[in-house]
Amino acid sequence: MKLPGKRNYALISPGRIAYGLNASEPELQGLVAEEETFLLEQKAPIDIQDPLASVSIGLIPTFDCNLGCIYCYARGGETKEIMPLEIGMAAIKDATRSENRELLRIYLVGGGEPLLYFDLVKQLIDYARATYQNVEVNVVTNGTFDNNVLKWLLKYGVNVRVSYDGAMHDVQRPYANGKPSSFTVENNIRRLILGGAFVIVQSIVTRDSLGTMQQTIDRVVPMGVNAIKFEPAIATGVSRASSITEPDPKQYAEALWEAIRYVAEQGYDLTVDTGFFGEPSTDYYCGMPVNNRIVTPLGKVTSCVEVARPGDPYANTVMVGNISGGRMVLDKTRKEALRILHYANQLEGCSSCNLRMICHGGCPMANIWRNGLPIRKSMFTCTVEHTLLPKLLLAIAEDPRIAKIVMEGSEIDRF
Repeated sequence: MKLPGKRNYALISPGRIAYGLNASEPELQGLVAEEETFLLEQKAPIDIQDPLASVSIGLIPTFDCNLGCIYCYARGGETKEIMPLEIGMAAIKDATRSENRELLRIYLVGGGEPLLYFDLVKQLIDYARATYQNVEVNVVTNGTFDNNVLKWLLKYGVNVRVSYDGAMHDVQRPYANGKPSSFTVENNIRRLILGGAFVIVQSIVTRDSLGTMQQTIDRVVPMGVNAIKFEPAIATGVSRASSITEPDPKQYAEALWEAIRYVAEQGYDLTVDTGFFGEPSTDYYCGMPVNNRIVTPLGKVTSCVEVARPGDPYANTVMVGNISGGRMVLDKTRKEALRILHYANQLEGCSSCNLRMICHGGCPMANIWRNGLPIRKSMFTCTVEHTLLPKLLLAIAEDPRIAKIVMEGSEIDRF
């Protein structure tokens, strides 16, 4: 694809980005020939792969929540359902029964705040450890937990992602009673990091918080945070967000680019997960179409945490099973139907776009919320990608600082 500048190009193929900077026509033709030869020499064809190799299961312990976030994707706290212990245990036991693997990954997500009913969570994880050889626990939390929870997270090496909106946190993520929550969240982030935890901060950007991304960065760096993921708020059929909450996609892309540049200019040791740039591949965007199994408090199995109640829009498509008779029973027809949610099948142009192997068509559920079914490309995603990626790809090639900020491995071959 063409990058900013007169003769700058990026050739994108699975697992590779090759650059031709200030390349003459013969040099560019030679680069294309080299890449074609490389792809032809691959021993095995590059197929669509299931993104998760080990056994994994998601648990939504409750729909209840102690915060009142203005954009909550699940209206957490408006209903109070709690997962019965036997439902969670059946899901864990079924994972061990159906797969012969050494590692079980458990993702505690919401819904509501997954650590709100801590005794339930402890019992479920204790059961998993007694049942499975190795257990990895991951949690997405609002960060308002108490000292007992913090000690448990550190003791068992739980991978923690904390939702924290920085400069706009108390406006966007107050307690349900309206009181500010930032002091508790910031204190818990610091204590987790001091205890040796690797903490990822997840920060939601609304139209009103677009101009505060750099301020948020300035807040998380002194806490010791090493990674932050910015995500745009989205209005859906089940969220509290509205169209006026969503940021303008072009303005969002520009603000995200300036935030990345700011990290580089300040010399911060911080990784920025944009959500719009990933290693080139022909894979799905996420595990939703192929292997997500997320168990809800009602004993339903959904492929996306955003559709967790039987009455939610698209539940008949996205929910793929239930816990019944002490086992997870999956609807094979629905699971197979979800496999269509790949960028190659998105209407209106993804299959021919130069960026398709980087953005993978964007979040499939976000595309469904915006356009319904059959799946279509999202103009929000396209606008962000086509505004951000050309300049980001060029910067990755030219500036090692930018490469380090947005990539896990930052070695770049320049031609």
